[in-house]
Amino acid sequence: AGGPNEYGTIFKINPDGSGFTKLKDLPFEARHPTGGLMLGTDGFLYGLTAQGASTEMGIVIRLRPDGTGFQILFDLTGYGVIAYNASLIQVNGKLYGLTMYGDSGDSGSIFRVNVDGSNFVEVFQFSGTNGASPSGSLVKGSDGKLYGTTRSGGLNNFGVIFKFDPANNGFQVLRHLSQADGVTPSGGLVYTTNNKLIGLTEAGGSNGRGTIFQMDPSGANFSVKVNFNDSNGAYPWTNKVIQATDGNLYGVVHNGGLSNNGVVFKMTLSGTYTKIVEFPEEGNTP
Repeated sequence: AGGPNEYGTIFKINPDGSGFTKLKDLPFEARHPTGGLMLGTDGFLYGLTAQGASTEMGIVIRLRPDGTGFQILFDLTGYGVIAYNASLIQVNGKLYGLTMYGDSGDSGSIFRVNVDGSNFVEVFQFSGTNGASPSGSLVKGSDGKLYGTTRSGGLNNFGVIFKFDPANNGFQVLRHLSQADGVTPSGGLVYTTNNKLIGLTEAGGSNGRGTIFQMDPSGANFSVKVNFNDSNGAYPWTNKVIQATDGNLYGVVHNGGLSNNGVVFKMTLSGTYTKIVEFPEEGNTP
């Protein structure tokens, strides 16, 4: 939100927090952005907004990094509601993304669209038994496949981890999540430099506060690396882990820690977990 019309803005900022610059006040026709921006191979930034002029399903947008050339590329009306915390990913020049529900099956879909907004197609629709309500963003593995999670559906209705092949639209459920695994993953996955998939769940695990899990891209060797327990964090709602240039994994958790206002954590690839920030009262709920 924010900006002159409360429709949201696009901005840039230096990594040290200086140089904040507003690049674009979003219009009514493409408002309330979700997720992040993606830099395309053509030098444009691509993103998604939750609402448009006549829809609450989602809009695909692009602009240049200097704020010029803003365009509305596609209106998802009739195709489904953009997933929580969703960003786009580019594969072989095409943009891929997720809808959460509102398509013909009402369980969400994977879609593909050209960078100019043409040739939009739902390349896969979730059915419930193979997952429902995907969230976050797709991530590309070193094998060229795309990986993601759903918030619900699957054999236990706690969500699934899935693999999608953009070459032939092949789909595979890698794991039907259980209460012990953690339930309701919502921030997407990270594909690490040692070829592992790592993600967060909002709840479940041994303490019911959510987990950090790891598995191979084949679906083998699933393990829970962290069970959140309030002290080390709790309920990582829509948050995603990233791998930094030092090789470690970093993320934020919505609750737990000092004053129950959330934490920033670091985790090594072997699974050693460390709180590095506990949010005080004046800086709560990341």
